[in-house]
Order: sequence, then structure tokens, then C-alpha cells
Amino acid sequence: KGNIYLAETSAEQNTNRETIIRELEHLGYKILPEVNFPKDMVSFSELVHSNMKESFLSIHIIGNFYAPLIENIEISSIELQNDLFHEVASELNANNQIIKRLVWIPPDIKPKSEKQKLYVESFKRNIELLKNTEIIQTPIEVFKTIIKDKAEEILQTKTVESHTEKNSKSVYLISNNTDSNHYKEIKNLLAQNKFEILETIDSTNKIDLIQNHYYNIVNCDALLIDYSVENYQWLYSKLSDILKSPGFGRKNDFLAKSVLVNTLQAPEINIRINNLDLINNKKKDMNQSLAPFIEKIDKK
Repeated sequence: KGNIYLAETSAEQNTNRETIIRELEHLGYKILPEVNFPKDMVSFSELVHSNMKESFLSIHIIGNFYAPLIENIEISSIELQNDLFHEVASELNANNQIIKRLVWIPPDIKPKSEKQKLYVESFKRNIELLKNTEIIQTPIEVFKTIIKDKAEEILQTKTVESHTEKNSKSVYLISNNTDSNHYKEIKNLLAQNKFEILETIDSTNKIDLIQNHYYNIVNCDALLIDYSVENYQWLYSKLSDILKSPGFGRKNDFLAKSVLVNTLQAPEINIRINNLDLINNKKKDMNQSLAPFIEKIDKK
């Protein structure tokens, strides 16, 4: 089926780790690494990097102890593996490949040292470093089901992508009124022009929403903001994210970026963004209003 990387964890979580290995192998997945983890920094990092790079999913377990420690350095293998994940994910992303990460933190976790307590807190807080990552705090049986579902979902997505035309371009559509008729009209028009539409996921989990937003803003070809309810603070935050997108990991310029104004009063934009188009849909003619935006994408 495919390779899954299962990170080294602290001793009290080894039983859970072994259970996960058995269940995933039973489902036909190959679990990496297939050898014991080295103790020294260089060998450990090389093994983790090469095995993680061959996997489509990386599973990490954070337990009660800041351990095991790498030889001659005060860093736990758990922290180092999570750091290496970002390196591997960036390399794969540069080659249009992706790796996802599931991090399990037991719901009854009780860190046995101040260092581990601070590590867990900072890990959960650092949203920018949680791209392609889901933090799970459920009983172990529920987590095993989540792993199975996530692995199947990733493999299905890969299959769909391999059959999708590579030349199709994507538009990240952001709106502050997704229930409106004109929002549906925008979606229909983009779909008619064979664009892949990226949208904000429907989730109550704030971290999931932010991760999804960062992913879309980094990976889309073009970006369209549908401004339908007067709320300049909301608009300003979205425009700010366009400026910050290189810091989120975006490597290329947007083919087009526009604000489609569907309010009575046009917002006064006092943030400078190169090649940002302000489209006023006064005539309520969506075809005419979006024609320049679509033309810009098709030209490139």
C-alpha cells in the first residue's frame, strides 16, 4: 500500500507504538524504519530523514518524558524527529510531493519534567510549524482508527490527483458570506472555466482552519477574495496574509489576486500589495466582473 514512518517515542509509550505497528502491518502498510534507531545525532538524523522522505504519513507520539535523549546533546529524539519533519516536508513540497503528520498526545498526559511540559505547550502553540499536521488527543483506540482513516484518505487523494489533468489551475476563493447566491455564482463560473476551487474547510477547530488557510494560500495559483459583508478588519487580515505568504512557504507569484467587492460601499484599502486588483461588481454581472481575473490566469 505504501510506507508510514513511525517515530521513536519515550519508553512508557513503546507498548502503544508496537500496537500501532502490528495493526498497520496487518492492513498492508510498510512501517519505517525497519532497523533500530541509532543513538548518535548524525546517524539518527540521516536514518530519520531518509525513511521519512520515503513515507506518505509520519506518526509521532509525545509522552510524559523528555526522552530518549540523543547522545552528547540535550535534545530528545521526539523533538528532533518533529524538527526533521519540517525539513523533509519542505524538500518534498519543492518536488510537488507531500507528507502528512499525525501527532498523538495522550488525553491524560502528565509531563514528568518542566522541560517536557514546556515542549508540549510550545509544540501545540506554534501553528506556523504545524503545516500538514494534525494533533490528536483521544484515547489510543480512537487514535488508531484516525490513523487508518487518514492513511486511506491520503492514498485516495493521490489516486485522484494522478488522474487529474496536471495543467488545471487552482483558485483559492475566500468569502465572508459563503451562503450568498453570488458566492455560488462565482464558484459555478470558476468551475466552468475548469479551475480547481480551493475553499476554507468547514471546521470548528481553529487550528485546522488556520492550517487549511495557510495550505491554500501557499499552494493556489490565484486568489480571489469575495468581499460581501462590510467588515474591513476581516478584509485587512486576508490582505495581510497575502503579504506574509512567502513566510508561510509560498515560492511563486500569484497568477492573479483580486478583491471582488459586492458591498454598497467599496472598502478603502490602505495596504500596498503589488498587482492586487479591486473589482467592483456594481452591475451585478459576474461574467463581466470576473473576466479580467480569469483572463490574467489563462494568459500565464
